[in-house]
Amino acid sequence: MRIIAEPLTSNLSPGAAAHQTEDDDEEPLVLSPRTPPAEFTGPEHFRSLIGTCFTLQKANFQYKLCPFQNITQKETVYSLGRSKFHGILGVWHDWIVQDFRFSGWKMLHGDDCGKKGPRSTKVIFECGNTAVLSDATEPEQCRYEVTLKLPQACFPDSLLVYPTLTAESQREWDYLEGERENGELTTQGYDKRLKELLTSVGLLKKEADLESATKDNGLRDVADDGAERHYAEVPSTRKPGLALQFARLDQCQEAYGNVVEQLHQLEANCHPPPASPDTP
Repeated sequence: MRIIAEPLTSNLSPGAAAHQTEDDDEEPLVLSPRTPPAEFTGPEHFRSLIGTCFTLQKANFQYKLCPFQNITQKETVYSLGRSKFHGILGVWHDWIVQDFRFSGWKMLHGDDCGKKGPRSTKVIFECGNTAVLSDATEPEQCRYEVTLKLPQACFPDSLLVYPTLTAESQREWDYLEGERENGELTTQGYDKRLKELLTSVGLLKKEADLESATKDNGLRDVADDGAERHYAEVPSTRKPGLALQFARLDQCQEAYGNVVEQLHQLEANCHPPPASPDTP
């Protein structure tokens, strides 16, 4: 396992970021990730990135990204009254898939950030003549986004998910497409089933894995638009105000029929038929 680090050992515990003061000798430290990176998955033309690293100096920080391994941040300018930060922002976890294409990576299980939990990073692809780490931001505390320009991202068809699947998985996807076109699957149901398929082949991680990796870090992307959703079968009882989403159109129609029937029963109870004139 490749660890982004400088060539010297330390006694840091896993998940603990390194800190140095101005008086330190700038002695390099080995950073210890809390978990190993996931195994390589995805398009074979990305495999050539294994073993490479990209650095970016922005403001007072140096970022270092090693694809399919991890990403770190090192504070390079001393700020009076505080120690320098040097830690792991995330470990390779899985792909970001949008519009049926690979659009980036999720790097989770970074160093601890107090109440925010482990640090995490989104790596977003952009087209570039050469591979270069071009930008890094922190949209919210301990949640990072970096831009990696790649020649591989210049050809949208080379980022398609479908060709990377086995023939069996492609047939499963074709079947889902047929169900959606025939109206047998709602859009939400299609998204759910497709995400399950991509999870089964290792391109995405299970929801439980994501929950254990980070708490509400906004990195749980669904296949089409990156928005996290929760799906449920039609329950027999539910809390008031709980919105339902159905995996299949027939489930939605059945639930609607049940609601209409209950409404008619309520109307009958609230407005009983008028008494007959012959009634004594």
